Amino acid sequence: MFGLENKDNSNGEFIFDLEKELSDRKKHEELKKHIQGQVLKIKEILRTGGNKESYDKFGQLLYGYIAILKVMSRVNSK
Repeated sequence: MFGLENKDNSNGEFIFDLEKELSDRKKHEELKKHIQGQVLKIKEILRTGGNKESYDKFGQLLYGYIAILKVMSRVNSK
């Protein structure tokens, strides 16, 4: 259930789909560059201001992108 029935590794540790995808070095770098570009765009939008509703949404989106970059760096260090 929930993907836990297919254990691919012998030590019983669960491997997430994101970890499998990021094991490919080329794909990891492409995704990282894309996310960093998106972060820069969002920061630029937030600097210009705008209405409160879109400002809050872009702020949440920025936090999400920063979180995925942290996860990617931790997966990379394993």
